[in-house]
Amino acid sequence: MILAPIPDADSEAFWAGTNEGRLLVQHCNNCGRNQLYGRALCTNCHRDDLDWIETAGVGTVYSRTVIR
Repeated sequence: MILAPIPDADSEAFWAGTNEGRLLVQHCNNCGRNQLYGRALCTNCHRDDLDWIETAGVGTVYSRTVIR
């Protein structure tokens, strides 16, 4: 059985995008890096100036995890 994820404050925008058929990643407006999964701070510069941007939606998934 596959359980749907429960969005939290950091992932809510990502899951809302998937419901619309869009793939969103976080973009740091300070250093320009993208990151996925959503976090409160940029993993590169540790600032909180993050927006969600739409990707081209193409790529390859090599693995996934389910954290319980």
